[in-house]
Amino acid sequence: MLMVPAWSDGRTESIAGWAEAPPTGVGEYTVEAVPVAATAPVSGRGDEAVQGGFACRGLLGDAQAGPTVCLSRVNPGLAQFFFDLRWHLAPKSGERVVTGILIRQEDRAEPFQVIAGLDARTATQIDNAGFELIDMDFDGYLDMRLIAGGTAGPNVLYRNWLWLIQEEPFMESPGAR
Repeated sequence: MLMVPAWSDGRTESIAGWAEAPPTGVGEYTVEAVPVAATAPVSGRGDEAVQGGFACRGLLGDAQAGPTVCLSRVNPGLAQFFFDLRWHLAPKSGERVVTGILIRQEDRAEPFQVIAGLDARTATQIDNAGFELIDMDFDGYLDMRLIAGGTAGPNVLYRNWLWLIQEEPFMESPGAR
């Protein structure tokens, strides 16, 4: 059975355990590899978006830094991915600052993509550190976006990464920034 984040008290739990009450804190990961059936990715026709979801877990309480871990399937024909958002609280502003994202396949311990050097700032009240997975380019694959920072008005600035079918990592889309 695939095990997902090991919590600070030493417990591990299966993905099914994510529906239960949240634990007290996130620790390191443990993964027991499982065979993954070879399935072909499902392609969109260009006129609909994949309606995928994602679930995130983060530290509870007054944590000053830590990971927020999200789980999602980018396409029904692909394995699930873990998105590990690394963040800390800015000392003066109190904003949550996401500094990096590590992305790994559910049955692998090592990330296949590391996005470093981020300085994405959000209020602590914003869910999932401002992280979302949505199909922005209507290709049938979920893309990733992260709130880059607040503005004085109602607009929100995002950093966007598109899943490129041929490349298979997420590629930042500077034009959609």
